[in-house]
Amino acid sequence: QAATLLDAESPADLEVAVAKYWASYGGSRVGHAGLHVHGGISIDLDYPIHRYFLWAKHLELRLGAGTAQLDRLGSMLAEAPVLDG
Repeated sequence: QAATLLDAESPADLEVAVAKYWASYGGSRVGHAGLHVHGGISIDLDYPIHRYFLWAKHLELRLGAGTAQLDRLGSMLAEAPVLDG
């Protein structure tokens, strides 16, 4: 949704924050799971698993940690007008 809205040059702050949260959360979770499953092998540079963890950390630092995105989403939702329905 975020990419579609951005492509159409529409406002997409909420959708971008949601996408950043899930990318950060998912990448971090997969990276940590890989470390746990493979144990000490994931530290060995001969195997590619260490790169997945490094890439997940890079995304987290680049996009903002999941908690920062949740704070941003909360602020956006708190400022949004309440719809009567």
